[in-house]
Amino acid sequence: MDLTRRRPRGWLSLVALALVSALLASACSSGSSDEGTPSSDPPADEGTPVPGGVITYALEAETGGGFCLSSAQLVISGILVANTMYDTLVVPNEDGEMVPFLAKAITPNDDYTEWAIDLREGITFHDGSPLDAEALKLNLDAYLEGILFQYALTTVDRNEITGPMQVTVHMKEPWFDFPQMLWGWGRVGIMAPAQLNSPDCATNMIGTGPFTLVSRELNVKTVVKKNPNYWLSDKDGTKLPYLDEITFVPQPNPDQRSNGYESGQFTVMHTNSAIQLDRLGKKSDTTIVREQPGRREVSYGLILVGEQSPLSNRNARLAINHAVDIEKINEITNLGKNTVARGPFDEDVLGYTEDTGQPEYDVDAAKKAAAAYKADTGKDLSIRIAFTADPEVRQIVELIVQDLRAVGIEATPVETDQGQLVNDALAKKFDLFWWRNHWGTDPDTQWLWWYSGSLPNFNQINDPEIDGYFEQGRVSTDPSEREKIYTDLNKRMGSQAYNLWGWYADWAVISTAQVKGITGPALPDANGAPSDVRPYPIFAGWHLLSGTWVG
Repeated sequence: MDLTRRRPRGWLSLVALALVSALLASACSSGSSDEGTPSSDPPADEGTPVPGGVITYALEAETGGGFCLSSAQLVISGILVANTMYDTLVVPNEDGEMVPFLAKAITPNDDYTEWAIDLREGITFHDGSPLDAEALKLNLDAYLEGILFQYALTTVDRNEITGPMQVTVHMKEPWFDFPQMLWGWGRVGIMAPAQLNSPDCATNMIGTGPFTLVSRELNVKTVVKKNPNYWLSDKDGTKLPYLDEITFVPQPNPDQRSNGYESGQFTVMHTNSAIQLDRLGKKSDTTIVREQPGRREVSYGLILVGEQSPLSNRNARLAINHAVDIEKINEITNLGKNTVARGPFDEDVLGYTEDTGQPEYDVDAAKKAAAAYKADTGKDLSIRIAFTADPEVRQIVELIVQDLRAVGIEATPVETDQGQLVNDALAKKFDLFWWRNHWGTDPDTQWLWWYSGSLPNFNQINDPEIDGYFEQGRVSTDPSEREKIYTDLNKRMGSQAYNLWGWYADWAVISTAQVKGITGPALPDANGAPSDVRPYPIFAGWHLLSGTWVG
């Protein structure tokens, strides 16, 4: 049975478990034209893949904590690296639905309180050990105990081996959209028992994935090579992956990343910078594969609403939202190319609405709300804004500070290290910070970020209405009911001004025109043979590299 068999019509499920690491944080175009600029559409047929070749991939960040996936803090860069060495049980297809990958089938019982996961036969880890029910249960148990995953998996009661290749997950209550957690942004990779049981789990990387680890120099490079025993082949019987080797190089500075690409240091890079896309889009011999609108993550100012912050006061939050001209900032920092967001959900996501009730830019309303805050507290409104050293983020924060000071709100920008920002967030050492989050997934995944008491609830939102929406949405199996639940949640977020929404992040993968297959290989059918189904091409910077080749 595939993942869609028991789903009601209209079920939407492009899934993600957004973890703390997300902080560190349309059409495709491909090829070059006679005028020296990329053509508007990629060719339908890129030709016959050629095995062999190497690429050097420039990433926006390093993964400092390693790759013990149940506890790792992975930025999108880390997820890309992880997906070369680890496979997930499911992946999103081109229509945004979760389909089996390492799993052969994932089947719920009638009331969604049990989910049986059946594995494909004959798959081995890089060390030769088998992928079986014992290995799967060990992984699922480890995720249950993960310091962050435990907040997303509170509905899971226990994992039980129910066959040599089957594990059944028992729930405390119905969980209709559980399969999403088995992809989890591509983070929920399956590790070999030898890795999970090792004291060096973070560096002893053993998966079932298309590549194996060659070497890793922190903040310098990570090199992976072709796994000759990978379980997938293409339609012609050629074993995947095609590439012999990939070198990943972390380069957080977007200007230096682009410079490295233009100089030939990198053959592939990813970015969500409109400025860099505009710059490199004019370069000949270049392919740009863009994320499509509809399920994009959001760049925005996260507001601390806990008691120790002045923004715990709703009038203060209204003042901030009314004071900041997001349209102007988008024009300056994104060349006006990004779409301004009015909430956390893009237009193809369950619960999307244009009428979120989010406060709009209005200088007079901002001054009025700031005066109401002073009447409430006897203090002038003053906040701290945390940001990383990224020059584009710095500019965004500087423009926010200008807008706030223009209406009499004192704002102090505080630069912090990218890694330290996670700790600062957990320690609540800010009132607002700028980041990206909320991939265009089923809203059930946002439980982690906004449910009362969740560790990654950086906002410190403690709202019984929002908690209630999450509780109802998780157990509901009616698409129209879930639509209403999450629309109401979206409006509650807007009316309370819990965040300063910015714009949808437009991700793209940029490469030399010789690099093909950026959007991944054909996905396997129930028997493991290549099907006509393709993976979701680019999703918040995520894509599969097992089908990439050089020709």
